[in-house]
Amino acid sequence: MFKTRHADENDIEQLLEIEFDRYKTLYEELPHKRREVEERFRKRIKIARSWMWVLEQDGKVTGFITGQPTNQEPEDFESWEQSTNNGTLEGKFFPEGKNVYVVNLDARREATKKGGQYLLMAMLGAKAIRQAKEKVIFESRMPGFRDWVKEENKPWDKLNNQGRQRLAEEYASLTAMINGREVLHDRLLRFYENGGFTFVKVYANAFEDVESLNFGVLCVGYNPVPKSLRLAPVNILVSAAFRLIGKNQKLFEKFVG
Repeated sequence: MFKTRHADENDIEQLLEIEFDRYKTLYEELPHKRREVEERFRKRIKIARSWMWVLEQDGKVTGFITGQPTNQEPEDFESWEQSTNNGTLEGKFFPEGKNVYVVNLDARREATKKGGQYLLMAMLGAKAIRQAKEKVIFESRMPGFRDWVKEENKPWDKLNNQGRQRLAEEYASLTAMINGREVLHDRLLRFYENGGFTFVKVYANAFEDVESLNFGVLCVGYNPVPKSLRLAPVNILVSAAFRLIGKNQKLFEKFVG
């Protein structure tokens, strides 16, 4: 159903369509941001080509993911803009870096309904394993945060920075009962929790995202191969298995969870 390949400049038009669709609220409320995206993607593809994949279905690009090798550790994080040089990766991409920073993971809704995002994650994870990277680092949006603040009548405008931080941390840990299970309330945080990622810290000004009130949760995934076994034959074998598992959502969640 899906196939993956590395991104190239000919994909930019379709990547823009996905970007503007997935972050529709951001671009509606901050329309000037649209002008920056095309040039940012051109620079990103040029720099990260071997770490940037697109998801295709019937010849149509339905998603994409970008990894950035780095020596940055989770405790070094300040913001997405700082980590990626505003998404261009200029001066931030180090092929021999020991970790991988995930710049983006975006897919059309019709692709996510069929698990296409797992295949993209598997491609990046497989390469990270093959190259014996230690960690995969990224920050998750909290797309339900602003709506929750409004629905619960939280006094956002009257809160100082510390009060807003506490409220963001409260929301990040908020749970709900779904199908008889207690799970995280925010759908995106729930997705990454199901994917086996560790939540490190809630950050203010993690990136510019109006739905998240610019807050994000720093997440980390660890190489499943023990350090003592990270030899070429083992890395290649586990990497190949990881790519195959990515085609099955339930297997993927079980493997990384």
